[in-house]
Amino acid sequence: MPNSAPLISGTFLTPSSLKTNDLATVQVAATDPDNDPITFTYVWKVNGNVVQTTSNTSATTDTLDLSIAGHGDRGDYIEVEVTPYDGSDPGLPVSTGTIVVNSAPLVTSVSDQHSLRGDSISLQISATDVDGDTLTFAADGLPAGLSIDASTGLISGTIAGDAVPGTYQVNISVSDGSSYTVQSFAWTIYRTPAELYADYLAAVADANAAYLAAIANRDAAIAAARQQAQSQADALYAEYLTTVTSAQAVYDAAIAAAESAYNAALADADAAWESATADARAAYEAALANAQAAYDAAISALDANYQAAIAAADEAYAAYLAPYQQARDDAYAAWQADPQNSQLEQEYNDAQAALDAAILTATAQRDDAYAAAQASRDAGAANAQAELVAAQDAAFAEYQTAIAPVNAEWDEAEAEAWSVYLAAKQAADDQLLATETAAWQDYVNGVAAIESELATTVASIAAQYEEEVTSAVAAWQAAETQAWDAYQTALAAIPDAPALAVRVAGPPAAEPFVCCQVGDRLGPVVAVQTERGPLVDWRTARPTDVVLRGTQFGDVRRYTVTIRGGDTIPVYRPLSPSDPPGRLDYNCHGYTFGGWNAPGGPFIINNPDVPAILRAGYEEIPAAKARAGDIVVWYDGDKTIHSAVLKDVVITDGRLDPMRTTLRTKNGNTPFQDAMTLDALCNGPLFPGQDPRRGYGLNFRVYRAR
Repeated sequence: MPNSAPLISGTFLTPSSLKTNDLATVQVAATDPDNDPITFTYVWKVNGNVVQTTSNTSATTDTLDLSIAGHGDRGDYIEVEVTPYDGSDPGLPVSTGTIVVNSAPLVTSVSDQHSLRGDSISLQISATDVDGDTLTFAADGLPAGLSIDASTGLISGTIAGDAVPGTYQVNISVSDGSSYTVQSFAWTIYRTPAELYADYLAAVADANAAYLAAIANRDAAIAAARQQAQSQADALYAEYLTTVTSAQAVYDAAIAAAESAYNAALADADAAWESATADARAAYEAALANAQAAYDAAISALDANYQAAIAAADEAYAAYLAPYQQARDDAYAAWQADPQNSQLEQEYNDAQAALDAAILTATAQRDDAYAAAQASRDAGAANAQAELVAAQDAAFAEYQTAIAPVNAEWDEAEAEAWSVYLAAKQAADDQLLATETAAWQDYVNGVAAIESELATTVASIAAQYEEEVTSAVAAWQAAETQAWDAYQTALAAIPDAPALAVRVAGPPAAEPFVCCQVGDRLGPVVAVQTERGPLVDWRTARPTDVVLRGTQFGDVRRYTVTIRGGDTIPVYRPLSPSDPPGRLDYNCHGYTFGGWNAPGGPFIINNPDVPAILRAGYEEIPAAKARAGDIVVWYDGDKTIHSAVLKDVVITDGRLDPMRTTLRTKNGNTPFQDAMTLDALCNGPLFPGQDPRRGYGLNFRVYRAR
């Protein structure tokens, strides 16, 4: 009997919708009429091209892995052909197939999120697509303040501070344009620990308000008692102030009287000194006048001798040249009469040469005579100057000897007046201090009594309101406990919650017991005793000086100089003058002594003030030791005082050189001068005509700030 071939009764391809990366499985059902064992051959094709063959297998299933390259992607047609075989004859092949469809995106699972309001978020959603399609991300249910980037899948932003706390169901949708995948997760939002603690503190504040309201009656009663006590203390302090003010007025009057008495005694001593020294001063001034007259006569004689010597030299010069000039003139006349005569021309040239030689000789002789005359004049002037200085010094020494006893009497009178002033001042000091001390002690004792009475009153008020306060404390404790428990519970719900904040220990403390505010003690204003000036020793000054006397005592806030006649002037601190502002409303002294830039300045400092300023803040130095920044002061013929600041100092032969030393000064309303020479200023526009040969050692003095 012939063999019968096997028959395939059915093929089943799963999954029915293949996708990229799927595992395709075919299952076969077959029979053989002869009941022969059946084997199968599986031929897998992609778009008609064989990609895999399984031959002579008894397995009724076979697979094709689409994740292998070339085994099929989206849109490819996958076909499997199955041929049965019974060992003798193959059966008819049977084919089945399907098209690979689109694969939905694959989204990586997202864990549940936990965040606080105000947190900054950056959460990346990851997804892939086996087909390589471009993916688009979307989300719903996000907490307020967050959004998702449609291209990258990044969820970012800051959770809104007013976001509603709770758990949000967030749905993430990822699409490849044909299909989409949804991934869901929970996002829980919590209030911040600070917000939770603020709620607790707010509840405590409410409890505090209720507590304080409950004890307001007690506190009002205590406040009224305190106010009454303070009013009593204020009245006591007013009495203290009145006592001290009155004592201070008495003290000031006593000091003023003592100062007045001291000044009156000095005025009497000054008058006595003036009267006792009048003859000596007159003799001194006469001696100075005689010395000056002798000096002037010597200078006049020297000038006359000098001019005579110059005239004689000029006459000798002319007499020596006369015969040579005559010979030259005669030779010239002869030559001009016969111009073609070369001998006469030569005689003229010889005569001119002889005259030229004679001029050289005569000039040398005349220069020698001039020099001798000048040397004689200079030597005589130096001797006259030395004699003048010696005579002046001798006159001054005699003057000082004559007034020495009178000075001693003045010193004794001044010392006695000062002693009386000191005694009066000490008595006034003691009385003022004693009065203030007693008044202060009365005030302190009175306040202590008021404080004691107030303490008793406050204790009585506290006892009256004790039950009401106890009830208020219990209510506060209950409210605070409830708020604290709520805070603890909410904080514990937050993952990785921070430690609890500080718990309020109790209700607000009662206002501390404050008794009377004590006034400040007044330190009595006692005049500070300083040295007496220093007193300017005007008694030994040359009578040609401006005579001033300076005093300083009593309240150190006053510092004045009293000039003869009783007027007072301010004493300025020595300043370092610099370039002044572009103003004209100050004078030379205002610049020299800093008045132009003193507080409230510029000032015009008057001539009578200058000696007092110098004696108060400067010392005289030798002119040969002057340097830039020192002060130079001089007098014109009317004894008007002028001052300036040395700028460039030149010392020649041990003396201040007035021709090259420059000054910085200002004269009246004229512009500021920055480089005028000492010679130009002392002998220039201020008082022209003064002989520059006279008075440089007498006409100006140099001072330096102490």
